[in-house]
Amino acid sequence: MGVLVIGADKVQQIKSTLFELGATKVIHFDCRKKNFYKRKIPSNIDMVVFITDYLSHNKMEVFKKEAQKRKIPTVYSKHSKNDLKSKIEKFSKILK
Repeated sequence: MGVLVIGADKVQQIKSTLFELGATKVIHFDCRKKNFYKRKIPSNIDMVVFITDYLSHNKMEVFKKEAQKRKIPTVYSKHSKNDLKSKIEKFSKILK
């Protein structure tokens, strides 16, 4: 399963957590580049994870709408391994 992580700068811990939970591919958009709003969710993504500690509402809204149109599940988490695990457990059927 492919997961897109949006927000935060350092996501190594988040990536390792997602791999532990069954993700096969993790892509990260850090939201700092000028062309951020032009980016699209890649076609091989099955879930979008928003790291809310480091993400403005405007930037989140762009990808939230695209995910809703494509019916991709979204998770909103703090930059914390435990918070992410608890939120993703809701989607455990998708991960396995």
